[in-house]
Amino acid sequence: MMKSQKTIIIGVLAIVIIIIACTMVYSETSGFGQSPTAGISPVSTVELILQNTQQVPEIRLDIPKPAFPKELMVYTIDRNITEQEVLTLANNLGIKGEIIKEPGIIVICQDSVMFDANLSSGVVFYIKTDVPGNTLEDIRKYMPSDEEAREIADNFLASHDLMPEGAKFYSVTHNEGAFGSDPQMYITSKSVWYSHEIDGYRILTDKLYVEIRDNGAVTRMFRRWYGYEPLKYYTIIGPDVAIASLNKTGIIIPAGMNSPEKAVVKEISIGYIGSTQTKDLPYLIPVYVFKGEVYGDGTSSDFYQWIPAIPELTQELLT
Repeated sequence: MMKSQKTIIIGVLAIVIIIIACTMVYSETSGFGQSPTAGISPVSTVELILQNTQQVPEIRLDIPKPAFPKELMVYTIDRNITEQEVLTLANNLGIKGEIIKEPGIIVICQDSVMFDANLSSGVVFYIKTDVPGNTLEDIRKYMPSDEEAREIADNFLASHDLMPEGAKFYSVTHNEGAFGSDPQMYITSKSVWYSHEIDGYRILTDKLYVEIRDNGAVTRMFRRWYGYEPLKYYTIIGPDVAIASLNKTGIIIPAGMNSPEKAVVKEISIGYIGSTQTKDLPYLIPVYVFKGEVYGDGTSSDFYQWIPAIPELTQELLT
């Protein structure tokens, strides 16, 4: 293959990966390149860590305040993946085509299948590119149920030795698109998502999903799944402090709302994050996760927000 053709393939794959990453709210970056304790700065107030927030005049709690531990472990992160590990994963998938190497990236192509890996971020991506659309009639006839999609995804990961240790089924989401006319064709699929937990808390920035088309074929697999080592215990803020901080930061309203009037918190939990919207972190940090409903403009919408649970590490989360 000519060098220009290799560059085109790399560029296409990079765009695809960026699109996938953006739909999950996080960008893939190369990380700090610092020691786990470098640059830690105490702050007196909890700062905003998610962009595109909106202020709400009133935020109230609709549930009893839950109890959380006073301390939580912070973990260092190992993101790197070796070239040999990439080749092993590709071999497990039966991909033995041309290997294209660019700085920090390996792409393996075989017919209509591409396998891409970023060595420094540890992200791997599998895609089949020659999947045609279908009519609605065929989609209704052949689309697997959610349970069948989960079984297909489980078998795909297990049979190719791609299922990470400790992965737990999380949800099935539905994806739809249309193109052409007379007849109009549709691209419809289901994505089976898996969650990663540590100490019983979900790692919000680790991602694994398998996409299944209406004929039951696996067409995509995206995995960002890291190893972690304990660093030290830190004292966390209490729920009251986190709720007060929520009023300062504002909330994320996915559906959009021009004039939010009040928000009702219906769920509080703790999760871990290893990256923000603009950078990777050298360690895994706990955050409070708030979810609920916001009202305004004569309608309502779901909302969410993360609040840093450890003041000493908040500066590292600023976007």
